Amino acid sequence: MQYAELFSKHKTLMKQLTNANSRLAKLPDGYISEKEISGKVYYYLQKRTRGKMQSQYIRVEQLLGVRKALSSRGALETNIASLSQEIEALEQAATLLDSTLYRRMLQSKRSIQMDVLPVSVRMKSLSFSRAMLSLEGVTPTADAKSNLWAWGEGKKSFSEGYRTVLQKYNLTGGDSL
Repeated sequence: MQYAELFSKHKTLMKQLTNANSRLAKLPDGYISEKEISGKVYYYLQKRTRGKMQSQYIRVEQLLGVRKALSSRGALETNIASLSQEIEALEQAATLLDSTLYRRMLQSKRSIQMDVLPVSVRMKSLSFSRAMLSLEGVTPTADAKSNLWAWGEGKKSFSEGYRTVLQKYNLTGGDSL
C-alpha cells in the first residue's frame, strides 16, 4: 500500500491517544483546597460539575498522592492535545494525498475506539444496536452477529468484524484492509 508509513503512524498515534484517554479517566479532576476548621487544616479535592461545586475530603496521608495525580493529569491533558493535533494533521494530509488512505485511517480510528470500551459497555452497546436494527427492520447476518458477540465478550477485536462487513458490501473502496 502506498503511504503505509503514514497509516502506521496514524494507527500508532491513535493507540497512544486511546491509552492516554483511558489513563486520564482514572485520574482525579479538580484542585486541592484547604479549609481551617477549629484550628485544624482539612484538605478537599474540589471541582465544578454541571454548575455545582463538589468537594471530596482528602486525608493527610493521601494528600501527596492526590497532588501527584493532579500533576500527572495536567501533563496527560497536554499530551492528549498534542496527539490529537498530530492525528488531525495526518488525516488532513490523507484527504489531500489519497482518499483510500483517509478512509483506512477513519476505519482504524473507529475500530480502536470501539476496542477500548469495557466489556460491560460493549454489551449495552450491542443491546442498543439490536433494538435499533429491529426498529429499522434490518437483520444482521449470522457472521456479523457472531463477530459482534465475540467483540462484546472481549474475544475479538472490533476491526475483524468491521472489516468483514465492509468487504461483504464492497465498502472498502477497492482497498484490502
